[in-house]
Amino acid sequence: MSSYDISIEDHDDQYIKKLNELETGSGSGSGSDSGNDDEIRCKKMLFKSKTEENELHLLCLYLKCKRNVFNLASRDNRIYATLLTLSTFTLTSTLIVLPFLTNIPYASSSVSIILMTLICLSKMCNFDINHHQYKMISNKYAKLHVNVETFLAKFVYMSDKQVVFYNKTREIENRVYNFKEDDDSIKIPYSIRKMVPVISTIDIFQSIHNVEIEQNTLILRYRTVQSEIERIDDNNRIKQLTDKKKKIKDQIKSTNYSSIKQQLENEYKEYLIQYD
Repeated sequence: MSSYDISIEDHDDQYIKKLNELETGSGSGSGSDSGNDDEIRCKKMLFKSKTEENELHLLCLYLKCKRNVFNLASRDNRIYATLLTLSTFTLTSTLIVLPFLTNIPYASSSVSIILMTLICLSKMCNFDINHHQYKMISNKYAKLHVNVETFLAKFVYMSDKQVVFYNKTREIENRVYNFKEDDDSIKIPYSIRKMVPVISTIDIFQSIHNVEIEQNTLILRYRTVQSEIERIDDNNRIKQLTDKKKKIKDQIKSTNYSSIKQQLENEYKEYLIQYD
């Protein structure tokens, strides 16, 4: 199973496996309510911790993708700047020696016009300046990526995970939005945006938030159905609700970060992995 997925298969995720106990307070340990309550809290904490880890993994992937997008833009601009410099140097040399090599009328004037065009193009496009700016932004994403990976490695051993996680994700979000101000001041070339449209346009935090809302909605529906099953004696109705509960469980299984992760990974592996 990929570390980015939130799997809730019955055989490997205790949240769905024990969901009835978590929500109704029933279970095998009927002799002790306090013991059962402790088990419920423990299971909820384990599920929450797993979700938080998956979110951090997804953020790591996103930051790595953004780093390499700007690495690619920096490389392209460096190539363009080098080609313009070489072309300008070649034409300048040609302009100097041309009068000694040919008597063709207007030859020097033609070369001069081409040379001036290249100089103007170089000034207008600012390839050399853009190369350095893209590299600076790439380095910012790279440092934040290392920071999040380090935090993720320590996160499993932390005690007050929820508070620490919340503070860290708010810090990451603020820093990424500050980076986006730099993104707006120097646009990623259209050719690259067309190549990796998801990485270029996705609001990763809004996407994560949307998944969380959908998960919470489905879990609330699951609780409601389970509560109704506990209250009624009609076998036909119980069967209907059991089928409905199974469908909701299947929806919860498919509602996770995997679709976001898959889109990012596809673009990363196809276009960006070589710029690590």
